[in-house]
Amino acid sequence: MMTRRRQTKEEEPATAGSTTPATTNASPEKPRGPQYSMRNNNHNTGSLRVVVIGVVLFGIFLYGMTRIVPAEVEKLLGISSRTHGQMVQRAPKRKTKMACVDKAQKAVVRAFKERDYKVYYLKGYNWQPLERCYTNKTLSSMFVWTKHKPPKDYWEMAQPWQRHSWIPYQNVMSSKSKFLSSLRAYQKKSGRKMDFIPESFMLPNDRGALLERFNSSLNEPWVTKLSATDNGIGIAMLGPDSSELHTLASILRQKKVSSKTYMGRIREEIVFTQKGDTRSQETIEKARERSRKLNDPIIVQRYICHELSYLGRKFDLRIYYLVASAKPLVVLYHDGYLRVSPHKYDDKVFESTGKHLTNLGRHNATEKNTVGFDDWEVQLKLHVEENKDGDEFSAAIRADPLDHIRKQIMSALANVVAANRDKGFHGHGSYTKMENGFALMAGDFIVDRKLNVWMTEAQSSPGLGHETAMKRKMNDRLLPSTVDIIGEVNEKQMAGHPITPIKNPGDFRLIYTDDYHYRYDFEREQQRGPC
Repeated sequence: MMTRRRQTKEEEPATAGSTTPATTNASPEKPRGPQYSMRNNNHNTGSLRVVVIGVVLFGIFLYGMTRIVPAEVEKLLGISSRTHGQMVQRAPKRKTKMACVDKAQKAVVRAFKERDYKVYYLKGYNWQPLERCYTNKTLSSMFVWTKHKPPKDYWEMAQPWQRHSWIPYQNVMSSKSKFLSSLRAYQKKSGRKMDFIPESFMLPNDRGALLERFNSSLNEPWVTKLSATDNGIGIAMLGPDSSELHTLASILRQKKVSSKTYMGRIREEIVFTQKGDTRSQETIEKARERSRKLNDPIIVQRYICHELSYLGRKFDLRIYYLVASAKPLVVLYHDGYLRVSPHKYDDKVFESTGKHLTNLGRHNATEKNTVGFDDWEVQLKLHVEENKDGDEFSAAIRADPLDHIRKQIMSALANVVAANRDKGFHGHGSYTKMENGFALMAGDFIVDRKLNVWMTEAQSSPGLGHETAMKRKMNDRLLPSTVDIIGEVNEKQMAGHPITPIKNPGDFRLIYTDDYHYRYDFEREQQRGPC
């Protein structure tokens, strides 16, 4: 019977790939038979060397493949993308860190300088300096940050190791119709409720469903939105039983009329003729012409009643999320701020659309209409205290109402990313030579008095101005951490190290990766009936 000898502490197992056998305390067995000779010993050693060289070469081949075609190799080997670097070409070594930044993005410039980057200025739609950032050996920068998406012919000049603040197809996030379509498709595919979106209909596709809804009642408030406009342009309030709501229902009920015809009527008779519109005629005409050319879809969305107010005024939340890496996908959440209307809030008065909008494009930013979460949290706790004798809020919500709201938003944004990942977060290596990219995006949310959160739209390129002290304070927390994170991601990818966990996230919180999806199980009911 054979017995296995117990390894002593002095013994070391043979190292993988080593030609040195494990050392033992036993005497080596003497060779037997005529076959043993120095020639045979050299032959055995040579064979072992061939095997070792083969293993090393195969390892080098796999390493090269993971640099060249990472997605295919990862799929073959079962490697998680979050633990695998994607760099093919390393950035040139420099004594000084370089960043090319749009000069108008003053808060971004300040953030890069704070992190010891030398900044080369870009100028809005003048793309000539961008070409130098991509191709000039002295100026070529690891990071490029522009307010607007550059033309494709400029992006083709970029180096594989460079990182731009735009992802080629991220604009699908700011199209209201594409945003809504992606969430509907994801809900059908995943079986998860996208109940953080108010009841919505998209014209012309949902004409029949909306008419059926109108036939049951016109005693509810609605909002119309043009799909391809922002800054509060193309939005109109339709009060319960109002003439505007009856006009919309009448237009939709007309038979044997093309969609182009009735969509044009909705724009002209409702969207661009709203009462109390304070915008300039030039702004209105530009929006009208753009919408007419695009013939963009029109969203009809249920107005959220019983909204939570801030000191008696309507507000919404501007929240940020950072796509720290598009390939692999890594997304983080960051607190934002309140955009507060200058008007007293009354959800029974719909004569003026402007009074129901909080967009800073419609109201000049002042210290009164930009409020941070620290100040808001005080008001939230007072709101919960007012209901201390009721059962509207659970003990957990009473203990930390802001945390309850934050978790709803994080879960909603994770769903938004999941719904758009195949259409909105790709294009590196095809649309542009850059292997990866990043983007700072935003979402707008409304909170009702029950502390339910409702997402109204996404922003692919949010404004980062610092017109008020609060916004400057916000940017000084948001943007330096953004620079830290994209720098950390880049260093890890060059070294082939895992991207997550992020070592220096600041106030950012992870919500989505290729193998992680933040979820907060909380159900809300869609609002029905008058306010």
